[in-house]
Amino acid sequence: MCGVLASISANAVPRPQFQAALDSIRHRGPDGEGYFADGGIQIGHRRLAIIDLSDQGAQPMTDPASGAVISFNGEIYNYIELRDELKARGHQFRTHSDTEVLLKAWTEWREGMTRYLNGMWAIIIWDAATRTLFLSRDRFGVKPLYYAHSGDRLLIASEPKAILAIDPALAVINLTALYDLFISSRGILGAQTFFKPVAALPPGHNATCTVAADGTPGPLKLTSYWGYPDPEDTHISQQQSAEAFEEIFESAVALRMRSDVPVGLTLSGGLDSSAILAAVSVRQNQKIQCFTSVYSATERGEEHWAAQAAAVHQQPLAAIAADEAGWLDTLRQAVHHMDAPNQSSAVFPLWTVTKAAREQGVPVLLEGQGADELLGGYAQYMPFQSRHLLKEMAFGRAGPGDMIDHWQGSSATFGRRWSALWHVRAVAEPAYKAMQRLFGRGRLFAPDTMPDHGYDMVIPATPHRRGGLYRKMLADHMRDVLPSLLHYGDAVTMAHGVESRLPFMDYRLVEWVFRSQPPVLSAGLTKSPIRHYLQKHGYGAIAQRTDKKGYPTPIVRWIQGNEHFIRDDILGRSNARLWDIFDRKAVTRTFEASLKGEIASAFHFYKIIPTHLWLEQLPDSV
Repeated sequence: MCGVLASISANAVPRPQFQAALDSIRHRGPDGEGYFADGGIQIGHRRLAIIDLSDQGAQPMTDPASGAVISFNGEIYNYIELRDELKARGHQFRTHSDTEVLLKAWTEWREGMTRYLNGMWAIIIWDAATRTLFLSRDRFGVKPLYYAHSGDRLLIASEPKAILAIDPALAVINLTALYDLFISSRGILGAQTFFKPVAALPPGHNATCTVAADGTPGPLKLTSYWGYPDPEDTHISQQQSAEAFEEIFESAVALRMRSDVPVGLTLSGGLDSSAILAAVSVRQNQKIQCFTSVYSATERGEEHWAAQAAAVHQQPLAAIAADEAGWLDTLRQAVHHMDAPNQSSAVFPLWTVTKAAREQGVPVLLEGQGADELLGGYAQYMPFQSRHLLKEMAFGRAGPGDMIDHWQGSSATFGRRWSALWHVRAVAEPAYKAMQRLFGRGRLFAPDTMPDHGYDMVIPATPHRRGGLYRKMLADHMRDVLPSLLHYGDAVTMAHGVESRLPFMDYRLVEWVFRSQPPVLSAGLTKSPIRHYLQKHGYGAIAQRTDKKGYPTPIVRWIQGNEHFIRDDILGRSNARLWDIFDRKAVTRTFEASLKGEIASAFHFYKIIPTHLWLEQLPDSV
């Protein structure tokens, strides 16, 4: 896990300027740095040492046999198996790092190497022999990789700020991305970023370009190397689902425990993090330091659930206080590291937990991100199950009791009000979206700055069983929900030099779910495969939880506690950059509603605060 930077041009960036850009992502790799230059080809690296802590694992790394040079951010979890295969093919290794495995894999398979990789990655390879520049990003975009064309120069980096440090003129606000953030809560999506000239290499893509002898880069050619699988026609039972999930999930966790430094776990006591803990405790038979977030001496979040999960196998648990007094300063720092405003108040507890883990000497954390979108963890999935049950009732394969169980379970998990509202929204989805744009979040924008439409990305029109459930989950996984969560998760953890590993993002697990389409909702309860797994391994109380919370955050109180800052520094400033884009009166009305305790308004207004902080951090020329 590291930070990468490259400049490809006939004219090299002055070394002090390149160094300043590399220093801007120093947090991603506090354990060392490296630099490679070949004429106008400049490659930099900030190192977070996780595998092979010796100097031999330093980057940029050059392959003595081929001369290829790599700067790599991420982890290849199956690097041991790949190294054995490459040894059998005649390759020789001088390190124990996954980085060298990638270099040899490039020599052996070229662009085709990505199909062998299980991990998260952002890769830059310069092959001088063929004058080829190769870029790659993992299947789901867990690790970021940005690029921009600045005249005849191609700039590539782990974070936009490093690109802007070389060319500040690229800091042009992308209003479409900002609009999407407020309308749909989508932040980073596909190739777009919050800076119009800066693009993200899309997840599951490689890119290549040929570089002229003088260093001038040719056109960048993007190629998709992976896609979500088509569904099978065969039906999978609950028992088959439980068995298949257990095998793949435990393998995913085991691979992510590979490390030459301590590995910890963010533990909420919910289904996802508890399942990871169960796999480590039962199958790995290892102790792992667990961290959970609390807010004050009286407001303990889900500490009691986390303690209950940790106690099953006497795993150590540290409760980390997310003191609301530091909320605003933390948010300001998080925005800086994200190079964007954010849509989730969960950045605050994640920030404090990650910071504490690093201070306690745990630079790797397992997390449960990705399970909700993969295994039906959100309230918006319940209407699809209702439709399925109605169809089954029509054919005599289900009865009224099944629908009653479904409604009771859904109401217990998400509350009757929210369950009902999601069912209403599902029935009138087109009307809801129209109202959202005309009367909802879109009204915060000043009329002359509101884009005609938001950014969109087509979801494959693959037919799916059980109505639209799996189509909706696919949309959330690839477009509507998960990409933004991965973006802030990477930015916040790497701000402290901590590597976040996500077992539920193992591509084998994702492919199995979308190919087999196992039953994930049962009697109104979510994530059936995880619940079966927990029940089997002694976490019965957690397996039966029906209070979906995630990391609950007291957002209303945070806004109320910062009323003076908001009134003086945001609403009271006529020269704030915010008013170049947003309608001041509409924003003020939303704030006043938040002060009265209206939850929906508070979560809506919350986005204004990081947007203001982000705009104020941009160069004066913007």
